[in-house]
Amino acid sequence: TGSFCVFDKRRKLRLSKSNDKTKIAILGGGVGAITAAFELTSSEQLRQKNEVTIYQLGWRLGGKGASGRSEVDGAQRVEEHGLHILMGCYENSFRLLRQCYKELNRPDGTPLQTMEDAVKPQSLVVAEQKFRDEWYRWSIHFPEDTLPDGRVKMPGDRDSLPGTLTYIKRLLQWVEAWLVQIDNNTAGGSAASAAHSNGIKVCRQLHGHITDNETKTEKHKASAIHSFGEKALIKLRADYQTMLSGIDDIEVDLLRVFMLVDLSLSCIIGAFKYNLFFHTYDSINHFDFREWLLDCGAAQETVDCPIITVLYELVFAYEGGRSVGGNVVPNMEAGTIMRALPHMMLGYTGAFMWKMQSAMGDTIFAPMYQVLKQRGVKFKFFHKVTNLHVNAGELVAVDIVPQVNLKQSEYDPLIPVTIDGYQHPLPAWPSHPRYEQIFEGDKIQADGVDLESFYTSWVDTGNPFTLKVGDDFDQVVLGISVGSFPYLCSELINSNSDWKNMVQNVKTVQTQAAQFWLKPSFKELGFDQTGAVVGNIFESPLDTAADMSYLIEDEGWTPGSVEALVYFTGPMEGPDQAPPSDTAGFVDKSKLHNESVVTALLDKHIKVLLPDFEGDQQIVSCYQRVNISPSERYVMSVKDSSKYRLKAGEARFKNLVLAGDWTECRINMGCVEAAAISGMQASQKLCGFPKKILLYPNRIL
Repeated sequence: TGSFCVFDKRRKLRLSKSNDKTKIAILGGGVGAITAAFELTSSEQLRQKNEVTIYQLGWRLGGKGASGRSEVDGAQRVEEHGLHILMGCYENSFRLLRQCYKELNRPDGTPLQTMEDAVKPQSLVVAEQKFRDEWYRWSIHFPEDTLPDGRVKMPGDRDSLPGTLTYIKRLLQWVEAWLVQIDNNTAGGSAASAAHSNGIKVCRQLHGHITDNETKTEKHKASAIHSFGEKALIKLRADYQTMLSGIDDIEVDLLRVFMLVDLSLSCIIGAFKYNLFFHTYDSINHFDFREWLLDCGAAQETVDCPIITVLYELVFAYEGGRSVGGNVVPNMEAGTIMRALPHMMLGYTGAFMWKMQSAMGDTIFAPMYQVLKQRGVKFKFFHKVTNLHVNAGELVAVDIVPQVNLKQSEYDPLIPVTIDGYQHPLPAWPSHPRYEQIFEGDKIQADGVDLESFYTSWVDTGNPFTLKVGDDFDQVVLGISVGSFPYLCSELINSNSDWKNMVQNVKTVQTQAAQFWLKPSFKELGFDQTGAVVGNIFESPLDTAADMSYLIEDEGWTPGSVEALVYFTGPMEGPDQAPPSDTAGFVDKSKLHNESVVTALLDKHIKVLLPDFEGDQQIVSCYQRVNISPSERYVMSVKDSSKYRLKAGEARFKNLVLAGDWTECRINMGCVEAAAISGMQASQKLCGFPKKILLYPNRIL
């Protein structure tokens, strides 16, 4: 295919009439879509060849990661879709963002001037664990990797990813350290000491076997490791499971170490049992991850431990959004998580997580928008895609309706936010349209119209039009999420079985969020783990939280008025598919459900996290959100679903490529990195760039 697209004679004639540029229409403005635009215009040569236009619903970019600023009590508070944190294993995303900030070249005295200003390392994770009817806090400090000058290394520089064997060796070293910890904290005499000594010996021997055989062929390497490892590890795990069951009065700290040992050994044993040295991780995707661990011999206590629960919470892995109470069905593909887990837990660069130092929209999407504008990318805000048309295996048209009429030719979306101590304001996205630029702005504002909602009562006022192949586009990048496809892509679904299977089997789930600005500090509220990200908090759907107090100064609150800021997020119970736009009462019912969840959180559950919380009088401000529109729903990784995902460059229709975390991109989980990889793959299909994308290996060897 070469570096650039190859066109038939008819297409060449079309292009010659439009300055030889390939017209690319990008539908949607989430991470996948924006990444595709960034890569398609990443050099002057590409900008001369590609004419890129982005069609976006509403007034801002970001998709499920969109955020806005809203003026409350004189402050410009940040309002998010939920809790968003970058992982230290996001090599592709960081490379892209670092390039963006470098090209943006903001002047001195601007907030978020560089990538180093925009994100900071986050290495403390807290899991709440219920043990003997009491809640115990499990603080996990992930080690950081620093440069000679003391700065934490930042992802984005790697040319390749380590193989899984590297992570197995690292995990064996961790298990050895945990066994030493058990030995130091366990009574039991010579029998227990002998078991610990044997366990340490086994870990060291298997580590040595892997090291000694790394230069051999894959077949000999796998055989040598397998012949020693599986039986030895199974016996070792059995010894410790027996020891665990024989301790009547085990302490919670010791139980945790047992769980970590059992989990680690079970994952390695499972790799042997299902021969993931040669079979792909997808070969175990017919299992839910918990099912697979039990099948591999893990103890029930391990399968139910907070570490596993946090993984499920991370990807909203609950069918129907039911995470508490009766009829809870956790569902997460075993192969998908086993492919990602080593890189996430053991292969991160610098720090386990990285916290954005402002709103996600202001940290990621405002800089991306500014750079893309400088490159000549066109943005069509308030443009709602209503239908895609195909004929004879080709995408031939896209129906679009403008939601409003603008007073000027081009919408200017960003607002300046002044932050104390900086010479220049921060370009930011508002939480509502800039009404002064819209003819119908006063009515939209007065009626509280939500132009991003699928369920809005607003009647679009612009003149509908149709983009036609050859005239208005040569290629389309579909960056809208899979939850919207039943309403946008009926022709594609009805004419192609792969599309039908994808829409039926790649599930989505509603989510919800709440943010609280509090008068007392976290310490005054009884929580001493400053800056922590907290999972498995309590028996509430809002099961993940984070201390975001560092944003208070950025938002401009009156000094002393707000001392703590906490975000909560989680799945939301509801239908497996977003109902039609005319479903009566759906929005009100969803908001009432969220209100009941938040009420229960504040009346009861929050005291697990903040034991000295005294009630509403300590809340200065609150923001709640339900993510129920089709494109807002989180894309799940339910078992046996990855095989139905389409790849970015294999859309089954001519003139069409795909971009989003719902595509098959090796990660196959809803996250920034998956969407970024997919956007890169879309660009790679269209023009050959980027030349290299770092993908997780699909098997151990």
